[in-house]
Amino acid sequence: MYDQTFWETDKHNRMLLWRKWRRTLEDLPQSTLYNTIAMWWKMVPMSNNTIDIWDQESWPSPWELIVFPSFCYPSRGLGIYYTLALIGIQSNLVLAQKDSETTLLVTLEDKKLLNYYEGEVLDTSQYSYEELKIFAPADMYKLVKV
Repeated sequence: MYDQTFWETDKHNRMLLWRKWRRTLEDLPQSTLYNTIAMWWKMVPMSNNTIDIWDQESWPSPWELIVFPSFCYPSRGLGIYYTLALIGIQSNLVLAQKDSETTLLVTLEDKKLLNYYEGEVLDTSQYSYEELKIFAPADMYKLVKV
């Protein structure tokens, strides 16, 4: 499922490996699918402020993002969103205030929430956050271009 050497490969191979991994997700049941995606993105190298959360125009495309050397919490949320979009799962990217931090969360139609806690799939009704802006798939089309 997850191999740390993924982050040690060059940009071209990283994109190919990411596509290969996404293809393994296509036949998974939803509960397994969401957990697999959440756990995969939990393992990315982390740092601070890899994207400007307030400037959507500056956000990287999926192919620019996957070659980042490390991720912040918002860019990890963006990566989760892109993964779902590229395998045809509709979700919303939510600019949210959670505790005292602003981040990007991912919500799904079946009231699932990702990127609230690392590697966990939660029920939206059980966790509190303030929605500052919801980016629907139509809002994100120019970045994803599936």
